[in-house]
Amino acid sequence: MRHVNLVSAVNSLPNYFPGVVHWRISTSWKHYGTTDWDTNTITISAFTPLSLLYSVVAHEWSHEQGLVRR
Repeated sequence: MRHVNLVSAVNSLPNYFPGVVHWRISTSWKHYGTTDWDTNTITISAFTPLSLLYSVVAHEWSHEQGLVRR
């Protein structure tokens, strides 16, 4: 996955507010994505399949919005 793919997926989110969270791409995560509420950081694995990227981004964004709890 490339940065441009992540930006595209994030920009496709309904009700997304730029600047609310920091988005990161990581090559060290075994999970497709994770949300750190303490730092307002969402990390997406560089190994997330493109076919699942939007779903992972939307899922992690829902954590930040409080729609899905840990």
